[in-house]
Amino acid sequence: PRPVTRSIAGLARATAGAPAKARVTWIGAGRPVLTAYATRELSSGRKGGGGRVGALFGLAAVALGKFKYVLVALKLTKLAPVLSMVASSLAYSAIFGPAYGCGMVGLIFVHECGHILAMRYYGLPFSPMLFIPFVGAVIQMQKLPATAAQSAVVALAGPVVGGVAAGATAFA
Repeated sequence: PRPVTRSIAGLARATAGAPAKARVTWIGAGRPVLTAYATRELSSGRKGGGGRVGALFGLAAVALGKFKYVLVALKLTKLAPVLSMVASSLAYSAIFGPAYGCGMVGLIFVHECGHILAMRYYGLPFSPMLFIPFVGAVIQMQKLPATAAQSAVVALAGPVVGGVAAGATAFA
């Protein structure tokens, strides 16, 4: 980083909200000079805050890149559906409370069971259910349905069964 010599009032403008280290040195007849070491280029042309948004997107990209290894590890074990269901329930519970967390994951489970019932009816092989916190769950069809009507029934079975379950809990 390049040192930038400014007055105290100019320090905020010089660093443009970026994290900076400041050092006061005394030159000549007791005149203080404030030196700021900004952690990003001062002549980038961006207004403050662009670096923070970029850092958040970078962090999200790294996290999602590492998350695929977790998914592969879960796929290799037979406990993947149960562990992913527990993880999803804990994630919802941490933010919204245990009643909401367990209820939400239960309704997602019932929704996915609707898809499973339709795939079993048509003899379509499918993967185990995998829950993804704050996204939902996924079941992968191993073979495509023979007709568009079968595909539509499989697609709509989840929302129909899930809607009936949600309606039942609303009136319970």
